[in-house]
Amino acid sequence: MACVPIFPENLINELSNADGKSAAVYYDCCPMAKAYWVSEEGNMVNPYLGQSMPTCGSVKDTLKAYR
Repeated sequence: MACVPIFPENLINELSNADGKSAAVYYDCCPMAKAYWVSEEGNMVNPYLGQSMPTCGSVKDTLKAYR
């Protein structure tokens, strides 16, 4: 089953245009947990499935912060 976005489009736009400390944040999805989240890690670290499936999911988008 595919992930259904839970973040409003305006939040994604704000993150994309944010003036942050890191160069980018990553918009991740886990189809097993049916969840999206934002992380500062470029590699998959799934917060929903813990040690059972720590790399389940994929990066759906990279949101870059410009200074």
